[in-house]
Amino acid sequence: MPKTQRLLTGTFLLTAAGLISRFIGFFYRIFLSHTIGAQGLGIYQLVFPLFSLAYAFTVMGIQTALSKCISAEAATGNKDGAKNLLITGSAVSFVLSVFTAFLVFKGCSWFCIHILTEPDCIPLMKLMAFTIPFGTLHICIISYYFAGRNTWIPSVGQLLEQILRVFATWIFYRFMLQQGMEATPLLAVAGTAAAEVFSLLFILYFLQKDFRLEGYHFRLSAPWKKYFFEIMHLSVPLTANRITLNLMRSAETILIPICLEQYGLSSSEALAVYGILTGMALPLILFPSTITQSVSIMLLPAVSESKARREYRRISCTVEKTIRYGLFLGILCFGLFLTCGDSMGTLLFHNEEAGRYISILSFLCPFLYLSATLSSILNGLGKTALHFIHNLAGMTLRIICVLLLIPRLGIAGCLWGILANEILLVILCAAALYRERVLAFSPWDSLFKPFFFLIIAVGFSFFIESLASLWLNDCLKLILKLSLISVTYFLLLLNFHLIHLPKFPSSLHFNIDKK
Repeated sequence: MPKTQRLLTGTFLLTAAGLISRFIGFFYRIFLSHTIGAQGLGIYQLVFPLFSLAYAFTVMGIQTALSKCISAEAATGNKDGAKNLLITGSAVSFVLSVFTAFLVFKGCSWFCIHILTEPDCIPLMKLMAFTIPFGTLHICIISYYFAGRNTWIPSVGQLLEQILRVFATWIFYRFMLQQGMEATPLLAVAGTAAAEVFSLLFILYFLQKDFRLEGYHFRLSAPWKKYFFEIMHLSVPLTANRITLNLMRSAETILIPICLEQYGLSSSEALAVYGILTGMALPLILFPSTITQSVSIMLLPAVSESKARREYRRISCTVEKTIRYGLFLGILCFGLFLTCGDSMGTLLFHNEEAGRYISILSFLCPFLYLSATLSSILNGLGKTALHFIHNLAGMTLRIICVLLLIPRLGIAGCLWGILANEILLVILCAAALYRERVLAFSPWDSLFKPFFFLIIAVGFSFFIESLASLWLNDCLKLILKLSLISVTYFLLLLNFHLIHLPKFPSSLHFNIDKK
């Protein structure tokens, strides 16, 4: 299959699975908000930074190292070497995960009482600790399939995992009701644990099947020591970077409820506000980012290969298309969430505060969807240290906003901190690509035209809504407005922009033939 077709096929599969999973997860969040409430969602969200830190220590650096090493071995035709690398990396990650799970299980009581100041998180963390080894092995095997450009098994696994999570949570919920028990965040953690175990068993089935079909045999005589040092050489600095960033994210999570109490809220009110932000508003804003995440996964190996072949014009074209289509999507979502955010919060979550947060977070969209793909291009160019510095600067800015703005502005200070972080990341990534002389960007075609089309689409939707408001209820009004804005916007792009693409002289573009 040609490179472009492989990239498009892989992106399509990941995007389709991601969108369906996000769609299911979106209604799953609504279900949780109705069963355990905003405060329960806040408690549920508090446990995840610690587990992100655990995965950063056990597997995240090894995952990237495995992808690079396995793709290099596969490119030379050494299929047994690629499988040996997977076994080596998985064994190292598994040992680390068992050790980490033990520490989390034993130390979570002290952590929840003295750091989180929330004892209700203790049973959640103890149950989640058992899932760390399963999730670690699953991530390692996923990296093996991505390195081999096989995306359909991870995509199907992701979709089935999400379905099982929702189904298991519902079963636990029904069981608690039958036993006369109150629904707590523990049911959501139990559903997540069941899904983690299933996803590992699912992908292990296909892995052993592939190993048998390709005639692989485990040999003690293989150069395991060489594979170990090859993986560790790449993964140790990446792991250190991930741990640093996750420590800062964990610090932010701990500080937000504390600063909300300084603003004047009680402990339960602070958890409820945090739950509304992280369990209702942010998941909705992040829903369209499934597309950019899928593109990011496929961009990294594609850019790495283009750099190895010194195809800088191809990289420049990739950057230009990434910025253009990222802004197309981001500007549309900005318009949708800004004009319909209040209605979404009220109708979907029965919470007016959620609607207010969605409207404020709408300004994130153009920057949020761009930063992910541009960061992936930087990693593909080998600028992993620079990418770490960018994220470090962004997280530092977010924590400063938490400490300085939340005690004065409430949760709005956190929202503006997130926005400032994403703007900074886009600026830093663009500056780095400018220095690499691969930046290509047309402000008129990628920014001003889409904004103009969005204004027309929003105005048209308000006009039609005013005519039909007497015959439609609130839910149908929301659907009508979302549909009209989206369809009008894309029709304008299709007729006046996408068909007549700009010439490069109108863009900020660099002559890189001599590089």
